[in-house]
Amino acid sequence: KAEYINDNELVYTSYYKINLVDFRKGTRKKIYRSKSGNHISNLSYSKQLNKLFIAEQKQNLIYILDLDGKLIKTITISIKAN
Repeated sequence: KAEYINDNELVYTSYYKINLVDFRKGTRKKIYRSKSGNHISNLSYSKQLNKLFIAEQKQNLIYILDLDGKLIKTITISIKAN
């Protein structure tokens, strides 16, 4: 999965990592590595909040990160079976 941050930057998942590409500078850097060792299952970017929202396989958590990969908040998801 990939998300454009702006015209010059893109974040994308690569198995258990998230990378940031700067097309203007021609660079790529790892900004996040899975805490659990599982693959990144979901990636979303909020332009309004300027934050990344990610989920990892087999985890009931959503991580909120800034664009440097700094963890801002962890949200626990409660899943109830009917």
